This record gives sequence, C-alpha cells and structure tokens, in this order.
Amino acid sequence: MPYRGFGLVRLPSQPVEVLIAVSILVSAVHAIRPLFPGRETIIAASFGLIHGLAFASALNELGLRGFYRLISVLGFNLGIEAMQLAVVTITFPALLLLSRTRFNSPFRIAGAGFACECTGTSVTLWTGDIRYNSLAVVEA
Repeated sequence: MPYRGFGLVRLPSQPVEVLIAVSILVSAVHAIRPLFPGRETIIAASFGLIHGLAFASALNELGLRGFYRLISVLGFNLGIEAMQLAVVTITFPALLLLSRTRFNSPFRIAGAGFACECTGTSVTLWTGDIRYNSLAVVEA
C-alpha cells in the first residue's frame, strides 16, 4: 500500500475494485469449503493488499502530499489494526464457544453465504453504475 500511496505503483481503480469483490467472494467460499487449506495467511495478506491498494487510490485522488500522505497511510494502517484487534477480541470468545456446538457448521455456512450475497449485489450495482456513467459520458 505505501508504494501505491506514494505513487510508486500505478493501477487503474476499476480493476482494484473488482479484485476487492473477488477477494471477499474467495474468502466467503473459503469459509464454507477451504480452497487453499493451510494457506489462510496468504489469503489474509492478499485480501489486505488489495484493500490497501483501494485506500491508496483514494489518497491519490485527495491529492495529499508529503507529510500529510505519510500520516494518512500510517493512520489508516494503525486504525485497521486497532479495529481488527477489537473485532477479534469481541467475537473470538463467542466463536470459540460456538465452534464446540452442533451449530458451528450452519452458522459458518450462513455467514459465508451472506458474504457471497453481499458481494454479488455489490458487483451488480457497481457494474450497473459503470455502465450508467459510461453512457452519460457518451451522451455528453
């Protein structure tokens, strides 16, 4: 993300946005049926990298430079880590208890299915928005 945030790596935003949806879908499917057993660290790192690229794109669009850009990247990373720690601290005990019951599998599958549905809906809306905006540019 720092490379993208400081303009050292340039990627168009649309493919990054599609990759975000794909990463959520892969994570949800992996929760139902492991696609990459034992490689959850790689999935999480890839997920973070893709989402970081999107944030860095937003920083570039804001036009932040120098110290302000550095503080923004640092603040984003610290904020994400703090929120992840908070979510894990709050949810882990309940999920650990749930994992010892017969409801674990249905709960996991329902959660992953919900994530898949949200991803599909988001991609559909995003694709429709691109088509609508593309038509607006052609008509103008």
